[in-house]
Amino acid sequence: MFFRKPKSQEEVRLGELRRLSIDAFDQSMPEITRTEQRAKAEIATSISIFERACSEFEALAIEPNTENMYMPNINSIKAQKSAYSKTMLGIISALSGCEYSGESSYARLMDMRGKVDKILSKILQSNGSFRQVIYSYSNNIGDFKKAYSILEEVSKRAGLAIERHEPQYSRFQRLYSSIAELESLYATSSELRASISSLGDMAAESHDNSAGRAEGTKLHEKVYSLRKRIAEESSRVSSIYNEVEAALAQIKRSAKKYDHISAEKEKLSSIIDNPERLISEKGTRENFIRLVKDMRSSISESKIDIKNPEDIINTIDRVIDFGMAERMDEISSRRNIIRSLQQELYSLEKTKEELEAGLRSIEKSKESKEQMEDKLRAVEKETTASKAKVEESFMDLYGKKIRIVPDQEY
Repeated sequence: MFFRKPKSQEEVRLGELRRLSIDAFDQSMPEITRTEQRAKAEIATSISIFERACSEFEALAIEPNTENMYMPNINSIKAQKSAYSKTMLGIISALSGCEYSGESSYARLMDMRGKVDKILSKILQSNGSFRQVIYSYSNNIGDFKKAYSILEEVSKRAGLAIERHEPQYSRFQRLYSSIAELESLYATSSELRASISSLGDMAAESHDNSAGRAEGTKLHEKVYSLRKRIAEESSRVSSIYNEVEAALAQIKRSAKKYDHISAEKEKLSSIIDNPERLISEKGTRENFIRLVKDMRSSISESKIDIKNPEDIINTIDRVIDFGMAERMDEISSRRNIIRSLQQELYSLEKTKEELEAGLRSIEKSKESKEQMEDKLRAVEKETTASKAKVEESFMDLYGKKIRIVPDQEY
Protein backbone atom coordinates (compact mmCIF):
# COMPACT_ATOMS: atom_id res chain seq x y z
CA MET A 1 0.00 0.00 0.00
CA PHE A 2 1.14 3.57 -0.72
CA PHE A 3 -0.87 4.95 2.16
CA ARG A 4 0.20 4.98 5.80
CA LYS A 5 -2.07 3.00 8.08
CA PRO A 6 -4.04 5.47 10.24
CA LYS A 7 -3.39 5.44 13.97
CA SER A 8 -5.96 3.46 15.94
CA GLN A 9 -8.18 5.54 18.16
CA GLU A 10 -8.27 4.80 21.87
CA GLU A 11 -11.48 5.42 23.78
CA VAL A 12 -10.74 7.05 27.12
CA ARG A 13 -13.13 7.66 30.00
CA LEU A 14 -13.07 11.14 31.46
CA GLY A 15 -12.11 9.79 34.89
CA GLU A 16 -9.05 8.04 33.40
CA LEU A 17 -7.79 11.11 31.54
CA ARG A 18 -5.58 12.61 34.24
CA ARG A 19 -3.75 9.34 34.90
CA LEU A 20 -3.31 8.74 31.17
CA SER A 21 -1.81 12.21 30.69
CA ILE A 22 0.63 11.68 33.57
CA ASP A 23 1.69 8.24 32.29
CA ALA A 24 2.16 9.58 28.76
CA PHE A 25 4.18 12.53 30.05
CA ASP A 26 6.44 10.30 32.17
CA GLN A 27 6.96 7.86 29.29
CA SER A 28 7.91 10.73 26.98
CA MET A 29 10.77 11.76 29.28
CA PRO A 30 12.73 8.65 30.35
CA GLU A 31 15.68 10.85 31.35
CA ILE A 32 13.59 12.46 34.08
CA THR A 33 12.47 9.07 35.40
CA ARG A 34 16.06 7.79 35.40
CA THR A 35 17.28 10.96 37.10
CA GLU A 36 14.59 10.64 39.78
CA GLN A 37 15.46 6.98 40.47
CA ARG A 38 19.20 7.67 40.52
CA ALA A 39 18.70 10.66 42.82
CA LYS A 40 16.74 8.54 45.30
CA ALA A 41 19.52 5.95 45.40
CA GLU A 42 22.25 8.58 45.80
CA ILE A 43 20.32 10.38 48.53
CA ALA A 44 20.07 7.07 50.41
CA THR A 45 23.83 6.57 49.97
CA SER A 46 24.55 10.09 51.22
CA ILE A 47 22.31 9.57 54.26
CA SER A 48 24.14 6.34 55.10
CA ILE A 49 27.55 8.03 54.80
CA PHE A 50 26.37 11.00 56.88
CA GLU A 51 25.04 8.74 59.65
CA ARG A 52 28.27 6.73 59.75
CA ALA A 53 30.36 9.90 59.69
CA CYS A 54 28.38 11.39 62.59
CA SER A 55 28.84 8.25 64.70
CA GLU A 56 32.56 7.94 63.98
CA PHE A 57 33.24 11.65 64.40
CA GLU A 58 31.51 11.77 67.78
CA ALA A 59 33.53 8.74 68.94
CA LEU A 60 36.81 10.21 67.63
CA ALA A 61 39.34 10.24 70.47
CA ILE A 62 42.13 12.44 69.17
CA GLU A 63 43.24 15.90 70.20
CA PRO A 64 42.08 18.78 67.98
CA ASN A 65 44.64 20.49 65.78
CA THR A 66 44.82 24.04 67.17
CA GLU A 67 47.84 25.20 65.22
CA ASN A 68 47.56 28.87 64.19
CA MET A 69 44.57 29.32 66.50
CA TYR A 70 44.68 32.19 69.00
CA MET A 71 44.18 30.96 72.60
CA PRO A 72 42.10 27.89 71.67
CA ASN A 73 39.83 26.31 74.28
CA ILE A 74 40.51 22.60 73.82
CA ASN A 75 37.66 21.41 76.04
CA SER A 76 35.18 23.67 74.27
CA ILE A 77 36.27 22.38 70.86
CA LYS A 78 35.88 18.77 72.03
CA ALA A 79 32.40 19.50 73.36
CA GLN A 80 31.47 21.20 70.11
CA LYS A 81 32.67 18.13 68.19
CA SER A 82 29.90 16.06 69.77
CA ALA A 83 27.37 18.85 69.24
CA TYR A 84 28.38 19.10 65.58
CA SER A 85 27.77 15.37 65.06
CA LYS A 86 24.31 15.61 66.63
CA THR A 87 23.47 18.70 64.58
CA MET A 88 24.49 17.03 61.31
CA LEU A 89 22.53 13.90 62.23
CA GLY A 90 19.46 16.00 62.97
CA ILE A 91 19.73 17.83 59.65
CA ILE A 92 20.21 14.75 57.49
CA SER A 93 17.43 12.83 59.27
CA ALA A 94 14.94 15.14 57.51
CA LEU A 95 15.75 13.29 54.26
CA SER A 96 15.49 9.80 55.76
CA GLY A 97 12.24 8.20 54.61
CA CYS A 98 11.21 11.47 52.95
CA GLU A 99 8.28 11.32 50.53
CA TYR A 100 8.42 13.55 47.45
CA SER A 101 5.16 15.05 46.24
CA GLY A 102 4.05 15.62 42.66
CA GLU A 103 1.73 14.18 40.07
CA SER A 104 4.59 13.25 37.72
CA SER A 105 8.25 12.24 37.83
CA TYR A 106 9.18 15.79 36.82
CA ALA A 107 7.17 17.35 39.67
CA ARG A 108 8.61 14.86 42.18
CA LEU A 109 12.12 15.60 40.94
CA MET A 110 11.51 19.34 41.49
CA ASP A 111 10.28 18.65 45.01
CA MET A 112 13.26 16.36 45.65
CA ARG A 113 15.70 19.00 44.48
CA GLY A 114 14.03 21.63 46.65
CA LYS A 115 14.32 19.42 49.75
CA VAL A 116 17.96 18.55 49.00
CA ASP A 117 18.85 22.23 48.47
CA LYS A 118 17.25 23.04 51.81
CA ILE A 119 19.39 20.39 53.53
CA LEU A 120 22.54 21.67 51.80
CA SER A 121 21.78 25.19 52.97
CA LYS A 122 21.27 24.04 56.57
CA ILE A 123 24.57 22.12 56.49
CA LEU A 124 26.45 25.21 55.29
CA GLN A 125 24.84 27.35 57.99
CA SER A 126 25.81 24.81 60.66
CA ASN A 127 29.36 24.59 59.32
CA GLY A 128 29.61 28.33 59.83
CA SER A 129 28.52 27.93 63.45
CA PHE A 130 31.04 25.11 64.05
CA ARG A 131 33.95 26.71 62.21
CA GLN A 132 36.49 25.93 64.95
CA VAL A 133 35.52 22.24 65.04
CA ILE A 134 35.82 21.88 61.28
CA TYR A 135 39.22 23.60 61.27
CA SER A 136 40.55 21.59 64.22
CA TYR A 137 39.45 18.24 62.76
CA SER A 138 39.87 19.07 59.08
CA ASN A 139 41.66 15.76 58.48
CA ASN A 140 38.77 13.75 59.93
CA ILE A 141 35.73 15.09 58.07
CA GLY A 142 36.29 13.40 54.72
CA ASP A 143 33.06 11.41 54.92
CA PHE A 144 31.06 14.55 55.69
CA LYS A 145 32.52 16.16 52.57
CA LYS A 146 31.85 13.05 50.50
CA ALA A 147 28.20 12.83 51.59
CA TYR A 148 27.72 16.56 51.03
CA SER A 149 29.24 16.30 47.54
CA ILE A 150 26.83 13.50 46.64
CA LEU A 151 23.87 15.70 47.57
CA GLU A 152 25.40 18.61 45.65
CA GLU A 153 25.68 16.40 42.57
CA VAL A 154 22.08 15.22 43.01
CA SER A 155 20.90 18.84 43.08
CA LYS A 156 23.04 19.82 40.10
CA ARG A 157 21.95 16.85 37.96
CA ALA A 158 18.30 17.33 38.88
CA GLY A 159 18.52 21.05 38.11
CA LEU A 160 19.96 20.40 34.66
CA ALA A 161 17.29 17.80 33.86
CA ILE A 162 14.52 20.08 35.13
CA GLU A 163 15.78 23.02 33.08
CA ARG A 164 16.24 20.89 29.96
CA HIS A 165 12.67 19.56 30.07
CA GLU A 166 10.90 22.68 31.35
CA PRO A 167 9.22 23.37 27.95
CA GLN A 168 7.70 19.88 27.88
CA TYR A 169 6.53 20.27 31.46
CA SER A 170 4.90 23.60 30.66
CA ARG A 171 2.99 21.98 27.79
CA PHE A 172 1.98 19.12 30.08
CA GLN A 173 0.70 21.59 32.69
CA ARG A 174 -1.40 23.34 30.06
CA LEU A 175 -2.85 19.97 29.04
CA TYR A 176 -3.50 19.08 32.67
CA SER A 177 -5.33 22.38 33.19
CA SER A 178 -7.40 21.73 30.07
CA ILE A 179 -8.40 18.34 31.46
CA ALA A 180 -9.50 19.96 34.73
CA GLU A 181 -11.53 22.51 32.75
CA LEU A 182 -13.16 19.72 30.74
CA GLU A 183 -14.05 17.82 33.93
CA SER A 184 -15.65 20.97 35.32
CA LEU A 185 -17.70 21.46 32.15
CA TYR A 186 -18.97 17.88 32.22
CA ALA A 187 -19.87 18.28 35.91
CA THR A 188 -21.76 21.50 35.14
CA SER A 189 -23.63 19.78 32.31
CA SER A 190 -24.57 16.94 34.63
CA GLU A 191 -25.90 19.34 37.29
CA LEU A 192 -27.91 21.30 34.72
CA ARG A 193 -29.46 18.16 33.27
CA ALA A 194 -30.43 16.95 36.74
CA SER A 195 -32.04 20.32 37.52
CA ILE A 196 -33.96 20.40 34.24
CA SER A 197 -35.18 16.85 34.83
CA SER A 198 -36.42 17.67 38.33
CA LEU A 199 -38.23 20.79 37.14
CA GLY A 200 -40.02 19.03 34.34
CA ASP A 201 -42.39 21.34 32.51
CA MET A 202 -43.26 23.32 35.61
CA ALA A 203 -41.83 26.70 36.44
CA ALA A 204 -39.83 26.79 39.63
CA GLU A 205 -41.52 28.49 42.52
CA SER A 206 -39.87 31.51 44.04
CA HIS A 207 -38.66 31.20 47.62
CA ASP A 208 -37.41 33.67 50.15
CA ASN A 209 -34.20 32.05 51.38
CA SER A 210 -32.74 35.02 53.30
CA ALA A 211 -33.26 33.21 56.61
CA GLY A 212 -31.42 30.18 55.24
CA ARG A 213 -28.50 32.33 54.10
CA ALA A 214 -28.27 33.92 57.55
CA GLU A 215 -28.21 30.47 59.15
CA GLY A 216 -25.55 29.43 56.65
CA THR A 217 -23.40 32.40 57.66
CA LYS A 218 -23.66 31.44 61.32
CA LEU A 219 -22.73 27.84 60.55
CA HIS A 220 -19.76 29.01 58.46
CA GLU A 221 -18.49 31.10 61.37
CA LYS A 222 -18.85 28.17 63.78
CA VAL A 223 -17.05 25.83 61.38
CA TYR A 224 -14.23 28.37 60.95
CA SER A 225 -13.92 28.78 64.70
CA LEU A 226 -13.76 25.01 65.27
CA ARG A 227 -11.16 24.51 62.54
CA LYS A 228 -9.04 27.26 64.05
CA ARG A 229 -9.30 25.71 67.51
CA ILE A 230 -8.39 22.25 66.16
CA ALA A 231 -5.38 23.74 64.34
CA GLU A 232 -4.23 25.48 67.54
CA GLU A 233 -4.60 22.33 69.63
CA SER A 234 -2.83 20.23 66.98
CA SER A 235 0.00 22.76 66.79
CA ARG A 236 0.46 22.62 70.57
CA VAL A 237 0.44 18.79 70.55
CA SER A 238 3.03 18.77 67.76
CA SER A 239 5.20 21.27 69.65
CA ILE A 240 5.11 19.23 72.87
CA TYR A 241 5.72 15.99 70.96
CA ASN A 242 8.79 17.52 69.27
CA GLU A 243 10.11 18.63 72.67
CA VAL A 244 9.63 15.11 74.02
CA GLU A 245 11.38 13.50 71.04
CA ALA A 246 14.27 15.98 71.36
CA ALA A 247 14.65 15.19 75.07
CA LEU A 248 14.56 11.43 74.44
CA ALA A 249 17.10 11.69 71.60
CA GLN A 250 19.67 13.11 74.04
CA ILE A 251 19.76 9.90 76.10
CA LYS A 252 19.07 7.32 73.38
CA ARG A 253 22.70 6.28 72.87
CA SER A 254 23.29 5.97 76.63
CA ALA A 255 20.07 3.97 76.99
CA LYS A 256 21.32 1.37 74.52
CA LYS A 257 24.51 0.92 76.54
CA TYR A 258 22.44 0.72 79.72
CA ASP A 259 20.23 -2.01 78.19
CA HIS A 260 23.33 -4.17 77.62
CA ILE A 261 24.11 -4.34 81.35
CA SER A 262 20.57 -4.09 82.70
CA ALA A 263 18.65 -7.12 83.95
CA GLU A 264 15.35 -5.30 83.35
CA LYS A 265 12.87 -7.17 81.17
CA GLU A 266 11.78 -4.01 79.36
CA LYS A 267 14.45 -2.16 77.43
CA LEU A 268 14.77 1.56 78.02
CA SER A 269 15.78 2.15 74.39
CA SER A 270 12.57 0.46 73.16
CA ILE A 271 10.49 2.94 75.18
CA ILE A 272 12.49 5.84 73.74
CA ASP A 273 11.95 4.49 70.21
CA ASN A 274 8.18 4.48 70.76
CA PRO A 275 7.13 7.75 72.44
CA GLU A 276 3.46 6.94 71.81
CA ARG A 277 3.61 4.37 74.60
CA LEU A 278 4.59 7.12 77.01
CA ILE A 279 1.43 8.95 76.00
CA SER A 280 -1.04 6.06 76.13
CA GLU A 281 0.38 3.94 78.99
CA LYS A 282 0.74 5.46 82.43
CA GLY A 283 2.65 2.38 83.66
CA THR A 284 5.19 2.83 80.87
CA ARG A 285 5.75 6.45 81.95
CA GLU A 286 6.43 5.38 85.53
CA ASN A 287 8.72 2.58 84.37
CA PHE A 288 10.55 5.00 82.07
CA ILE A 289 11.39 7.40 84.92
CA ARG A 290 12.51 4.46 87.10
CA LEU A 291 14.78 3.09 84.36
CA VAL A 292 16.24 6.53 83.59
CA LYS A 293 17.09 7.05 87.25
CA ASP A 294 18.67 3.60 87.41
CA MET A 295 20.70 4.38 84.30
CA ARG A 296 21.90 7.56 86.00
CA SER A 297 23.04 5.57 89.02
CA SER A 298 24.81 3.04 86.79
CA ILE A 299 26.71 5.81 85.00
CA SER A 300 27.52 7.54 88.28
CA GLU A 301 28.88 4.26 89.65
CA SER A 302 30.91 3.67 86.45
CA LYS A 303 28.98 0.50 85.61
CA ILE A 304 28.60 1.80 82.07
CA ASP A 305 31.64 2.61 79.98
CA ILE A 306 30.76 6.03 78.63
CA LYS A 307 32.67 9.14 77.66
CA ASN A 308 32.03 12.40 79.46
CA PRO A 309 29.84 10.78 82.14
CA GLU A 310 29.34 14.11 83.92
CA ASP A 311 27.81 15.60 80.77
CA ILE A 312 25.55 12.58 80.31
CA ILE A 313 24.44 12.71 83.96
CA ASN A 314 23.60 16.39 83.56
CA THR A 315 21.61 15.54 80.44
CA ILE A 316 19.76 12.75 82.28
CA ASP A 317 18.96 15.14 85.13
CA ARG A 318 17.44 17.55 82.63
CA VAL A 319 15.31 14.76 81.18
CA ILE A 320 14.19 13.69 84.67
CA ASP A 321 13.31 17.31 85.51
CA PHE A 322 11.70 17.75 82.09
CA GLY A 323 8.25 16.89 83.42
CA MET A 324 7.73 13.95 81.06
CA ALA A 325 4.60 12.69 82.80
CA GLU A 326 2.97 16.14 82.77
CA ARG A 327 3.77 16.62 79.10
CA MET A 328 2.43 13.17 78.21
CA ASP A 329 -0.76 13.90 80.14
CA GLU A 330 -1.11 17.20 78.31
CA ILE A 331 -0.69 15.52 74.90
CA SER A 332 -3.28 12.88 75.83
CA SER A 333 -5.69 15.51 77.13
CA ARG A 334 -5.33 17.74 74.09
CA ARG A 335 -5.78 14.79 71.73
CA ASN A 336 -9.06 14.00 73.47
CA ILE A 337 -10.08 17.62 73.02
CA ILE A 338 -9.17 17.44 69.32
CA ARG A 339 -11.24 14.27 68.84
CA SER A 340 -14.21 15.91 70.53
CA LEU A 341 -13.83 19.04 68.41
CA GLN A 342 -13.51 16.96 65.24
CA GLN A 343 -16.76 15.14 66.04
CA GLU A 344 -18.48 18.47 66.60
CA LEU A 345 -16.96 19.82 63.36
CA TYR A 346 -18.13 16.77 61.40
CA SER A 347 -21.70 17.27 62.66
CA LEU A 348 -21.65 21.01 61.85
CA GLU A 349 -20.18 20.48 58.39
CA LYS A 350 -22.81 17.89 57.60
CA THR A 351 -25.55 20.31 58.69
CA LYS A 352 -23.87 23.09 56.69
CA GLU A 353 -23.65 20.91 53.57
CA GLU A 354 -27.31 19.98 53.85
CA LEU A 355 -28.30 23.63 54.27
CA GLU A 356 -26.14 24.72 51.34
CA ALA A 357 -27.57 21.96 49.18
CA GLY A 358 -31.05 23.18 50.07
CA LEU A 359 -30.09 26.78 49.26
CA ARG A 360 -28.61 25.74 45.92
CA SER A 361 -31.78 23.86 45.14
CA ILE A 362 -33.85 26.94 45.94
CA GLU A 363 -31.62 29.16 43.79
CA LYS A 364 -31.80 26.76 40.89
CA SER A 365 -35.54 26.49 41.19
CA LYS A 366 -35.77 30.24 40.56
CA GLU A 367 -34.49 29.76 37.03
CA SER A 368 -36.99 28.71 34.44
CA LYS A 369 -36.56 25.52 32.51
CA GLU A 370 -35.93 27.52 29.35
CA GLN A 371 -33.10 29.49 30.99
CA MET A 372 -31.46 26.27 32.17
CA GLU A 373 -31.73 24.72 28.72
CA ASP A 374 -30.12 27.82 27.15
CA LYS A 375 -27.33 27.59 29.68
CA LEU A 376 -26.93 23.87 29.04
CA ARG A 377 -26.59 24.42 25.27
CA ALA A 378 -23.85 27.00 25.88
CA VAL A 379 -21.99 24.66 28.24
CA GLU A 380 -22.29 21.74 25.80
CA LYS A 381 -20.84 23.90 23.02
CA GLU A 382 -17.94 24.86 25.27
CA THR A 383 -17.52 21.22 26.32
CA THR A 384 -17.26 20.08 22.69
CA ALA A 385 -14.54 22.66 21.99
CA SER A 386 -12.66 21.79 25.19
CA LYS A 387 -12.88 18.05 24.43
CA ALA A 388 -11.48 18.58 20.92
CA LYS A 389 -8.65 20.69 22.37
CA VAL A 390 -7.61 17.96 24.82
CA GLU A 391 -7.80 15.22 22.17
CA GLU A 392 -5.68 17.33 19.81
CA SER A 393 -3.14 18.07 22.55
CA PHE A 394 -2.72 14.34 23.26
CA MET A 395 -2.00 13.76 19.58
CA ASP A 396 0.44 16.68 19.31
CA LEU A 397 2.33 15.94 22.54
CA TYR A 398 2.35 12.16 22.74
CA GLY A 399 1.18 10.84 19.36
CA LYS A 400 -1.89 9.27 20.98
CA LYS A 401 -5.18 9.43 19.11
CA ILE A 402 -7.91 9.34 21.72
CA ARG A 403 -11.65 9.84 21.93
CA ILE A 404 -12.90 11.12 25.28
CA VAL A 405 -16.17 9.75 26.58
CA PRO A 406 -17.90 10.88 29.78
CA ASP A 407 -17.97 8.57 32.79
CA GLN A 408 -21.72 8.25 32.33
CA GLU A 409 -23.76 8.70 29.18
CA TYR A 410 -26.56 11.28 29.16
